[in-house]
Amino acid sequence: MLCALDAAESVIHRHRPVGTRIVQLLPLGERLIVLEDYYRFPQGTSNLYCLDTTLSPVWSAELPGHADTYANPVIPTEAGLKCASWEGFSCTIDPDTGRITHRVLTK
Repeated sequence: MLCALDAAESVIHRHRPVGTRIVQLLPLGERLIVLEDYYRFPQGTSNLYCLDTTLSPVWSAELPGHADTYANPVIPTEAGLKCASWEGFSCTIDPDTGRITHRVLTK
């Protein structure tokens, strides 16, 4: 579980993982990019998503394919968020919308 604390270190917001467990947290301005473990993640749902300061969802990343999932760590670049999928796509994701802006099959 992810918790946001106030100045007195009291929990003010909570976020439970969507399907598995959180494996990466990437602060990005006022937002937090979250990657959950791909193994046994619910099919058709993105395991890469963005939360705001109250830990509420902003977007879920577009998947390269319905049965695909993001398997590697997210890397911030000038072009966007880079992440590879289980089915072999290298994707660039718009950090404002979660939409794929560029996708290349690498297998």
